[in-house]
Amino acid sequence: MKDQKKVVIASGEKKECTSLAKSLTESGYEVVTATSGDEALRAMQKGAAVAVLDTALPGKDGFAVLEEAKKSCPSVKCILTTASPSVEMICRGIRAGAAYFLVKPYQPDEVDAAIYYALTGKDKALVTAQEKKAAAKKAAGEEILGQISDKEIATMMAESRVFNPTKEFVEKAAIRSMAEYKSLYAWSVKDPEGFWGQLAEQLHWYKKWEKFREYDFKDKPEVRHFIGGKINVSYNCLDRHLTTWRKNKAALVWQGEPDSEVKTYTYQQLYYEVCKFANVLKKLGVKKGDTVSIYLPMIPELAIAMLACARIGAIHSVVFGGFSAESLRDRINDCGSKILITADGYYRSGRIVQSK
Repeated sequence: MKDQKKVVIASGEKKECTSLAKSLTESGYEVVTATSGDEALRAMQKGAAVAVLDTALPGKDGFAVLEEAKKSCPSVKCILTTASPSVEMICRGIRAGAAYFLVKPYQPDEVDAAIYYALTGKDKALVTAQEKKAAAKKAAGEEILGQISDKEIATMMAESRVFNPTKEFVEKAAIRSMAEYKSLYAWSVKDPEGFWGQLAEQLHWYKKWEKFREYDFKDKPEVRHFIGGKINVSYNCLDRHLTTWRKNKAALVWQGEPDSEVKTYTYQQLYYEVCKFANVLKKLGVKKGDTVSIYLPMIPELAIAMLACARIGAIHSVVFGGFSAESLRDRINDCGSKILITADGYYRSGRIVQSK
């Protein structure tokens, strides 16, 4: 495939173009370099399979080149690159028509994998692993239980149908394509602090973290994130939405049994219920650091109780509503719960199940 493919590498950094061109040429690609947007566009129009475009190109930036390329050379697959990524930028690039989005600094093999994905829509590492596995099995003549071959069992278990979401659903989704997901995931693996730190900025922090991560795999298996930061989950789930358009949007929709039993809470209504129950817990003597056991069926009060605990700094221990009294007792004793939140009973498949 490679010897038949022409790649345009466009970056304002000439050294980067030269280095990447050398590596890809050695891998079998025909490479053309460009150091400006106009130069890149001309090279693409002369015939190319893939173009790797820096978003910070001089003249026309990568986004502008991408837009013009869609009209003048629509068959060219574009890969955007940036040294200053953001979720919004990556999603914008993919939605504008880019096949992939790379975050700098990158290695030649990352670009090679991105080109492969742009051309085939497949993950190169996964395809390579599958091919090696298939070859190994074929060489070994592997059989299952000495009777059913691996090929036969794979055929019986295969599910080849693909259920694509509707266009309306996709347009409302936060991540709208596999290319967006793969580009964002690759950034998160390469630069966890940059990726998760940027996403964490979307939340409300009483105090921003001093250090993103520290870990110790030698003396004790422990990984800690956002060290020194102070945040409240309940506040972020509810309060921060009360001054926005989401205030009167549905925050929780509950479908009960029977079907006629339905409840919908807006963010404002849910906030009210959580605050009310948080005050109930405080009145019962629950303080920051205390543990509260929750033994409830799948009802709105379960979420309300959890958020109320988080609001006042209490630790909630949720026990599955189908567990026995003995299992519940053991879990209460193990975590030293101060109080238990439960219900008389609930519906299950048309019958009433007693919790007490």
